[in-house]
Amino acid sequence: MTIKFIVFALAFLSFVPIGLGLALISKKFERFLFYLLVFGTAVNLPFLNINFYSMALYRGTTRGFEFTFIDLITAILFFFILLSPRLRGRIRWVPFNFPIFLILVVIFTISILTNTPQIYGLFELHKWLRGMVLYFVCINYIRDKDDILLVLYALLSTAFYESFLSLFQRYIEKSYRIHGSFGHYNILGAYSSICFATLFSVAFDYGGKLKRRWLYWVAIVGAAGCVVLSISRGAMVSIVISSFFIIGFSLLKSISARKIKTMGYMVLVMFVALLFSIDTITDRFSNAPEASEDSRVDYNAVAIAMVKDKPLTGVGLNNFSDATLNTYFPRTGLNEFGTPAHNIYMLTMGETGIFGIIFLIILLWRFIFLGLKTAIKRRQSLYDSLALGITSAIFAFALQSNLEYIYRITSIFFLHTILVATLVSACNLSKEQQSRGGMRRG
Repeated sequence: MTIKFIVFALAFLSFVPIGLGLALISKKFERFLFYLLVFGTAVNLPFLNINFYSMALYRGTTRGFEFTFIDLITAILFFFILLSPRLRGRIRWVPFNFPIFLILVVIFTISILTNTPQIYGLFELHKWLRGMVLYFVCINYIRDKDDILLVLYALLSTAFYESFLSLFQRYIEKSYRIHGSFGHYNILGAYSSICFATLFSVAFDYGGKLKRRWLYWVAIVGAAGCVVLSISRGAMVSIVISSFFIIGFSLLKSISARKIKTMGYMVLVMFVALLFSIDTITDRFSNAPEASEDSRVDYNAVAIAMVKDKPLTGVGLNNFSDATLNTYFPRTGLNEFGTPAHNIYMLTMGETGIFGIIFLIILLWRFIFLGLKTAIKRRQSLYDSLALGITSAIFAFALQSNLEYIYRITSIFFLHTILVATLVSACNLSKEQQSRGGMRRG
């Protein structure tokens, strides 16, 4: 660990000042860094990642003190925001929902201090603190239309990247279930469903001039294909929910020939896709292992038992697996060996108590309500179309989280954090555009 720490410290102390200096003198480099920040959520580069005090065999949601190249870029952009003449005096020190983040961190810390072991909880708390810095950076960096478009270009890139990997794994490597650049197919499904909804809303709802709109549609089809190839049931349901959500709100704004024609093309593409994949999808939904469903029910019951035993603090952040193996397995006879509950709400409740689950729900749904508030106003702008897409994505993902704990997977957690920051910025830009004298198409 000592050698790893020395190497990391030297790299951090070298790259951050160099990167900051280049960002301050070169706008192209600065924007390239932010592009990499978003695109990096889909790229696994082990040689640029480091994990201190790793416990790879522990079946928790975080297994060490992680540092990735996203953290390096976040650090550079954090100092850039503080020093950049362009952003000086415009910093949002307490952005939307930031106090709820802080309350959750306090709740998590209390759950760690009042339970043992504490090391697993410190792993997860460390990731949340990194997420808070990332949120602060993104919400302060995204200030205008060019920044919004940069986020969209990065999402387009991730959709193409995952599509290429998925096709390679499916048709060259002959894999049955595809995982893309991630460690598990459900992660690919969740990631792709979020990208799908965000890009689909912009391509379908935005009526203004959008450069290379056809690229968006290719990326959208690719993201949907990744979901199908992952055979993730939750992700498949998510893209259906988000599609209806987006189409419904968009048609409430306006009905145009372009939208009607697009829906016709969508039906045709879906019909062709189903011809090639209906057997696989039907088999996945009808013949899923009963043990998988039973485990979800059993672990939810264990989470309820945990919160009954410790209603205020739970068994400790990221301690679900340890507590299940050492306490609740002997008590309940659960035929599993310590794995997180496949329900982010039950998992959080069991680990951090009733206040943990209450404030997690408040955190997630405040973003959704903010987006809905913007969507209901039925304005026409790129910002509103993007807000609708991100809202539908996180709404569908919030529902999917009843079946998965992947909100805590680092790549998903970081993507979600970047997009909710983009949502807040898009809503703020929409308000500013309206106050400047009407909703010009922007």
